[in-house]
Amino acid sequence: MSFGGGYPTAGGPTGSTGATGATGPTGSTGSTGATGPTGSTGPTGSTGATGATGADSTFPGPTGSTGATGPTGATGGTGATGATGATGPAASGSGNQVLATPAGGGSGTAALRSLVVLDLPTGTSSSTVALGSDSRFPPTPTTAGKIPYDNGTGYSETATAGSSTQVLHGGATPAYAAVSLTADVSGTLPVGNLPTGTNSSSVAIGNDSRFPPAPTAAGKVVYDTGSAYAETAAGTTHQLLHGAAGAPTWGAVDLTADVSGTLPVGNLPTGTSSSTVTIGNDSRLPPAPSGAGKMVYDTGSAYSALAAGTTSQVLVGGSAPAFGAVPAAAITALTGTVSGTVTLSGAVTLSSATLGGNLAAGGNKVTGLGAPTAASSDAATATYAEAQKTGGGGPVFYLNTSQSWTANAYLGIGGDGSSTVNVNVVPWVVPAAGTLKNLRVQGLANAGTNLNVTIYKASSAASPSYASTALVASVSSSAAAGSDATHSVSVSAGDLIVAFCSAFWPANGLCVSAQYIPT
Repeated sequence: MSFGGGYPTAGGPTGSTGATGATGPTGSTGSTGATGPTGSTGPTGSTGATGATGADSTFPGPTGSTGATGPTGATGGTGATGATGATGPAASGSGNQVLATPAGGGSGTAALRSLVVLDLPTGTSSSTVALGSDSRFPPTPTTAGKIPYDNGTGYSETATAGSSTQVLHGGATPAYAAVSLTADVSGTLPVGNLPTGTNSSSVAIGNDSRFPPAPTAAGKVVYDTGSAYAETAAGTTHQLLHGAAGAPTWGAVDLTADVSGTLPVGNLPTGTSSSTVTIGNDSRLPPAPSGAGKMVYDTGSAYSALAAGTTSQVLVGGSAPAFGAVPAAAITALTGTVSGTVTLSGAVTLSSATLGGNLAAGGNKVTGLGAPTAASSDAATATYAEAQKTGGGGPVFYLNTSQSWTANAYLGIGGDGSSTVNVNVVPWVVPAAGTLKNLRVQGLANAGTNLNVTIYKASSAASPSYASTALVASVSSSAAAGSDATHSVSVSAGDLIVAFCSAFWPANGLCVSAQYIPT
């Protein structure tokens, strides 16, 4: 390609000297000059010989052949060359175009056109230019804050712009992320570089006076000395912490010095169980004493006192018992039939006697009675006999001295601790139908919270479904034992029995037992 920076002009005045413009196109060829004069005719050839005279005939003889043509005369001289045509008009086009040979790089007539990449000196030196697709250029901008990086063959940008809480992490593909205190940090940050102080934007150093002393013994309590923190000695289970101007101390409650006022009844645990108290107007209390010898009896809704009897009277039952002589209805036969009022004194032997009423021994001992049985036809005798049963060995559940009772968990007889899963404890199996009563529980540490130990039972099964019974021993937070001597539970042969605790008990050794009475 070749091109210049100016254009040829038809004769106007010469402008200021600049770069020489490209030569304009050659003008058209002038008209052909006039034909020179025709050369002179060459000489006529010689006449051929006359043929012989033919015979006398009426017809003339043949004409002789024409002689050869003479040579052509010399060509006249070439006319003078015509004058050169006028210079063509100046080339014209749009702005930012140049007069150049074809854009493809081949030769040809120059013409006005725009520059193309092939017209430029591309490369990596100071005398060249870079193409728009040059791999040294970063990618087209997309998001403010992205960072270009060398990917080995060109330039890429980080995936994100990063935030004010992120830093750029190196690697083949650099990326923004928060500083990882595990992977991105080494060494130990000096205390001098930490914001120490007492507000919410600072930290406390290891010897800060606000820290309590290093732990030394379980149960010690931290207190303020006025300039730092110290510890008391550890108290015992039955001691409370007493305040003082100096160091607080543990000790028992002094009911003279440590208590004031009267505790309201509403703050007392009133009720009918072993862990409650009775208030002054409780219907279960007998009336106030008023006369020696009076006896208290149940009216059905409260207790009342009957009049005192004399030494010759006995207590005659009824809805309102009273002292008096033995009524005839009380003794119907001793030997034969006895009626009326009978007073027995001294040693009395009853042989094959049937008592139609109660025998009042008057404080004397009755001996030689046959053993009553539960099969007696007399309901009162059967009830008495049943009450005298001492029963066989009942269930015993225990924890060893390294075990505690998990909240809402069962306890079995296997010594394998407590568990909230029914099949993880070994139950006591009822050997025969009978009754469980007199539940007792004893731990080697206080409960720490009010809780109940309940006997649960289930029918025989590989995965028992236990249900609570009426046998419940309540244990207060400051106690290590409880009992239920009021309720009883009927059991069938093969029933499965476990104990259940309603709250966590750090017992450090514990035993639960109940009395079993077979029927």
